[in-house]
This record gives sequence, C-alpha cells and structure tokens, in this order.
Amino acid sequence: MRRMAAFFASTWLAAAILYLGRHSVPMMALSGVVVFAGLDLFRPDRASAEGAQARDGGKQR
Repeated sequence: MRRMAAFFASTWLAAAILYLGRHSVPMMALSGVVVFAGLDLFRPDRASAEGAQARDGGKQR
C-alpha cells in the first residue's frame, strides 16, 4: 500500500511540476525524474521476486 501511495504522490507531484514550470525544459526533465523515481518505488522488491522464483522451482521465464 505504501508503494501505491508513493506512486500516486510522485505522479501528482510530477504533474504539479509540469503545470507550475510553464513548459520549461529543466522542469520537464525534473518531472521525468520524479515519475521514474515513483515507478522505481512502485516496483516489487527483490525479496518477493526471489521467493516467487523459489516457489516456481527456479524456472526461468
């Protein structure tokens, strides 16, 4: 749930940066960084991915 909240906050923060930046190139770049940071926080952690791989018997997808 915390990851979803972080994703929600980062996307709205990026939208606010774009709105307040008034088409400024540095602000567009900053909003992209904020969005990708939120997506990185939203990504499942490595421990749960390793646990899922162990349950599948170590098969590669």
